[in-house]
Amino acid sequence: MLDAVVGHSWLKMFLLASSSDVYGFLRPRDLPVKPDRLPNPVSPYARSKVAAEYLVRTYCEQYQVPAVIVRAFNHTGPRQSADFVIPAFCKKIVRAERSRGRKTVSVGNLEARRDISDVRDIVRGYRLLAEKGRPGRIYHLCSGRARRIGDLLERLLIESRMPIKVVKDKRIFRPTDLPILQGSNFSSRRDTGWRPEIPIEETLADCLSFWRELRI
Repeated sequence: MLDAVVGHSWLKMFLLASSSDVYGFLRPRDLPVKPDRLPNPVSPYARSKVAAEYLVRTYCEQYQVPAVIVRAFNHTGPRQSADFVIPAFCKKIVRAERSRGRKTVSVGNLEARRDISDVRDIVRGYRLLAEKGRPGRIYHLCSGRARRIGDLLERLLIESRMPIKVVKDKRIFRPTDLPILQGSNFSSRRDTGWRPEIPIEETLADCLSFWRELRI
């Protein structure tokens, strides 16, 4: 794609959707992490994002391709795959509801803290950065707040239609699980006026409603 756009004046902006995973393990004193922090990837996925970032920066600097790199932090919403934590919780809660409480909700690490936004806010941020971002810059899209995964599960359980038992399953624990991740969205707010608008309570309720409409 980068090769295809070199030298074309019609291109307004090339946007790379990177990830906050590029930062790896962070200490509390490093938070909220800012876009100028050097990456320290600890997973194959994160390393692939860092490689893509370097490629984009090369085309931006050497071939004048107008490009921004956006490191989006965790985000969720209706229609997200159950491979991710919030929809996985929702799917299990719905199954437990339909079993009249016979099924349980199996969980992994509930102590991890994540900076989670609504996917609809993140997509709006991508659009604004494509329109108003400064070429060559790295931006964050995030809420600026680290939330405990267990607290998000508790909020979903409040919305459930009956009491549901939660069971920890060590098989669900990730081999590499960052304890905390929290970002600063200052540069995105400064350059585009973007800020997260959808409260996490609405996001969780919408996710649960989506899974209740499915045959699972």
